[in-house]
Amino acid sequence: MKKLKVVALLVVMMCGLVGCKEDVEVHTEYVKAQPLQLYTEEVVQETVEQAKVSAEIAIEEAEKEFSPYYVAVSSLNIRQAPDINSSLVGSLIFGDYVNAYIDGEWAELDNGTYVSAECLTSELLYTAYAAPYTSGMKSYMPYSVGDKSIFTQSSNQYKLQELCNTGNYGIRQYNGRYCVAIGSYFGTAIGQYFDLILENGVSIPCIMADQKADCHTDDSNIITVANGCMTEFVVDFDNLNSDVKRMGDISYCSEDWKSRVVEVRVYDMNALSE
Repeated sequence: MKKLKVVALLVVMMCGLVGCKEDVEVHTEYVKAQPLQLYTEEVVQETVEQAKVSAEIAIEEAEKEFSPYYVAVSSLNIRQAPDINSSLVGSLIFGDYVNAYIDGEWAELDNGTYVSAECLTSELLYTAYAAPYTSGMKSYMPYSVGDKSIFTQSSNQYKLQELCNTGNYGIRQYNGRYCVAIGSYFGTAIGQYFDLILENGVSIPCIMADQKADCHTDDSNIITVANGCMTEFVVDFDNLNSDVKRMGDISYCSEDWKSRVVEVRVYDMNALSE
């Protein structure tokens, strides 16, 4: 009888030990799994936070109102980020049209680049002059004869040409504007910006490169008496468009230019006083 009790006790003790072993193994597995569970929770939390930030940025972007503006300076740098030290990715010139969102000192363009906000304006102010009827012919004159300029070195005409280059069609240009001489009626100074508005709606950006002498123009000081034109483009004759040379008319540079001038828009912007 005692023998049976001892055996039974040993069986119970062994079962107990087995149970403890199983508990130890389960507890050990829990401890092993706990760090992984905490890491997973941190990743999920971080993902949620990132999603919130992305959503806030998306809402902020959606709320931005891009409006039309014009460049109000002769040349404007475009930067990758709203920082004066950020990389340059391009440039704009006076009168260029852009869509921008202004926030403080910087304006974000609709392509994600940035320019200085103070260099933009919602409206370009100009003085408009109606042009009298002409045939539409646009004459030209060379800016030099051989290696010598036709302008005296002390003149503003000469100073302007030092800033210019030979551009489209062989016409002298400054920041994309064509060098042109017009009459004193328009009240422009050498270096002043103006646009020629043609009857077909085309606008030719110009800069006052010379002024027609009053003795060569009509009583209004607009039209040249000798040829009936009101505009005289300054050109590099050696590089001048061949059709223009043949026809004697700058209008032949482009089909779009074969239209008479109906308006002259003069801006308060001068290359020699920037």
